[in-house]
Amino acid sequence: DTSACGSNPCQNGGQCQLVANGYTCNCTANYRGVNCESIIREDPCLSAPCKHGGTCSQLCDDPFFSCEC
Repeated sequence: DTSACGSNPCQNGGQCQLVANGYTCNCTANYRGVNCESIIREDPCLSAPCKHGGTCSQLCDDPFFSCEC
């Protein structure tokens, strides 16, 4: 039955996978919850702080980032 994933229940980029009793969401790194609805921590790179094509990298578990140009 594909109807469990048909409504796209997974939020924030989570991927829906059918299981015996319905579905499960495989969440991206910063989200958790049944439908990936809860943020674990804010990724400082989401706001694209690096200019001129620089690559943003989050530093450890801190809310800090570095840019590689």
